[in-house]
Amino acid sequence: MRYFAELAYNGTNYSGWQRQPNNMTVQQQIEESMSVITRMPIEIMGCGRTDTGVHASQYFIHFDFEEELPKNFMLRLNRVLPKDIAFRRIFEVAADAHTR
Repeated sequence: MRYFAELAYNGTNYSGWQRQPNNMTVQQQIEESMSVITRMPIEIMGCGRTDTGVHASQYFIHFDFEEELPKNFMLRLNRVLPKDIAFRRIFEVAADAHTR
């Protein structure tokens, strides 16, 4: 199944959105946190990219997960993530939907 998620983040502590070697990014932090909860590797696709230190008050991602999401997934995710990243909602979409 494909899911969209709406989130917000304060980018002060990150080297932008997109994964990069040797720097913590928002994407990396989210993927690692989701993978801890699901116990499976999760890759996400963001609706765009941001530079170092840039914030987002409304940002969308999509990800695929073939099993049912764990119980209270978003609540658990928000507890695992640092306080500067917050998920607002997660919802199922069509398999070909894309955040970009």
